[in-house]
Amino acid sequence: MSELARPRKATQDASAIIVINCGSSSVKFALFAAAQSLSRLRSGSVDRIGLANGHFHIADADGATIANRTGFFSNHETALGQVLEAVERDASTPRLMVVGHRVVHGGAECDCPVVVTRALEARLRELIPLAPLHQPHNLAGIIAIRNVRPDIPRRLGDRSPDRRD
Repeated sequence: MSELARPRKATQDASAIIVINCGSSSVKFALFAAAQSLSRLRSGSVDRIGLANGHFHIADADGATIANRTGFFSNHETALGQVLEAVERDASTPRLMVVGHRVVHGGAECDCPVVVTRALEARLRELIPLAPLHQPHNLAGIIAIRNVRPDIPRRLGDRSPDRRD
């Protein structure tokens, strides 16, 4: 039985944080231990979302391939559903505690990590004109996680260049 097919250990006490970066036709992600060290446990991507011959890949902290498959991923919700399912079925990783989203522009009220709410989603939608090539896809990932796993807390990290010293 593959590592991804094993059910999660019920006694696992550790937690993990998954950070997601959604582009127009891809999702990149990294899974970190929620311990103080924030050590990277997994990383991967789903490429060619909405296109034929999509590709899904997960590697461990040493770069060894854990999952590598092709398929059709119709949208960000489908792709992120596959990512979360694979991570959560991996018996060697801790349970997910929070999802972190990277956005290109969060506005003045998002100059530090904030909780994602529907009001914040609406505000991000208003900011699409500031980053029309990126913001819609960042927002698609935020909404996809809300739809797929509404029970997992979500946080937003803003990548606006005007707030970087």
